[in-house]
Amino acid sequence: MAVLHTAGNEVTLEVGVYEELSFPEAQEDTVAQRASKTGGVVSLVNITKEPNKTVVANNSTCFLNWRRLGSSCYFVSSERRNWDRSRQDCQERGADLVIINTREEQDFLHNLTQAAWIGMTDREVEGRWRWVDGTPVTTADGLFWAPGQPDDSSGGEDCGDIRTQDRFVGLNDANCSVYEAWICERTTG
Repeated sequence: MAVLHTAGNEVTLEVGVYEELSFPEAQEDTVAQRASKTGGVVSLVNITKEPNKTVVANNSTCFLNWRRLGSSCYFVSSERRNWDRSRQDCQERGADLVIINTREEQDFLHNLTQAAWIGMTDREVEGRWRWVDGTPVTTADGLFWAPGQPDDSSGGEDCGDIRTQDRFVGLNDANCSVYEAWICERTTG
């Protein structure tokens, strides 16, 4: 966490542990509005133009409308896009489609949505599922596929999503051009 102090033309930065994020009352709405328009990214330069104001920047918290688990923050879209456009949106937010590392993380994500794109694909080699960072998708850490999945139905399901629908719960392969919600993941500093 860092504290940025401004006084006239002088700027100082303190690093340490602080309890809360606070802004002058007159700027709270402006900051919230800016954050919602940019996926939670707020420029400290724009906020601190007034002299003698203090802003606490906490890298261990999540942006507005993101959810936290461990050292990661997750954004669940309210829109629907294909897998490639979903990934592009995540990257524009300084994140990527979620990589699920543990059963705890998969369970957490199941509670956020019924169906959403995640960061896995077998586009390079059919049947060899990889996360967007290149690591293999494995069930060794307790991850689980939905019943009968992956099935490459109709020979064209090369992108991964997560499902929580009645008796169809788990990782799933789907056609990359289908429009779905998506989940972005961003690790905190």
